[in-house]
Amino acid sequence: MDDCPKCEYNKSRAARWRAEAYRQAGHDVIELPWVGLTDEEIEQGCKESWVTEQAWQSAVWWAEAKLKEKNT
Repeated sequence: MDDCPKCEYNKSRAARWRAEAYRQAGHDVIELPWVGLTDEEIEQGCKESWVTEQAWQSAVWWAEAKLKEKNT
């Protein structure tokens, strides 16, 4: 069974809420799961961009790799 996008979104929101509650209570912050761009978000950004699709995909790949590196 495929995961429901709404369920995945709500799981992500719950994880962020829980991490913020821990932080405000003075506890160690739990690690949040990585949330990347969806294929639909990447495609929409490409449509709105003036660069080629190949350049857009390369830029998205590079940005996500750098963000993962900085957040681990």
